[in-house]
Amino acid sequence: MKRKTIKSGIALLCLLGGIYFYYTQSDKSVLSDLAFENIEALALPEEDPNENYRCYGWGDIECHGDKVERKTSGLR
Repeated sequence: MKRKTIKSGIALLCLLGGIYFYYTQSDKSVLSDLAFENIEALALPEEDPNENYRCYGWGDIECHGDKVERKTSGLR
């Protein structure tokens, strides 16, 4: 009788361990698709890479990561 109880206890522990392992290893989506789209949108540059422009002086306008006085675009 004692052996049967020990075997049943071991089987129950194995079953509970298997259930715990299954639920902890299941595929969980950490970020949603919308979050990935937002990350991709933030990674893209805002300026058109084909647009030609020049930056002059020091001021409040952002140009190539610097603050400039004037940004002239449409140059070829």
